[in-house]
Amino acid sequence: CAQWNWVVGTEEVDVCTLDSWCKAENIDARRISLLKMDLQGAELLALYGAKHVLKHARAVYLEVSFVEIYKGAPLFNEVDRFLCETGYARRAVYPSDQPNFWANALYVKR
Repeated sequence: CAQWNWVVGTEEVDVCTLDSWCKAENIDARRISLLKMDLQGAELLALYGAKHVLKHARAVYLEVSFVEIYKGAPLFNEVDRFLCETGYARRAVYPSDQPNFWANALYVKR
């Protein structure tokens, strides 16, 4: 994919975990049914910071990579293992326009 992508600049942004954001915004994690992520390779990092949210969410829908598209980003197996260990079951993998590189996956709470 590198032939279609290149760095045009950098920017610093403030980030926080989903759990701390919910707390700061007074959002009750029990009200979150679906967690949808497309974070360009940072999905697993976001999941690590969403342990409280993941206790309550009924489903997670996220982008997964089969090859290293983004430097240092986890691959499908790592994300799959984490979600399965957290109590979710993979229900579907939806192929992308480049099915050998990435897809979207649906996990449902067991």
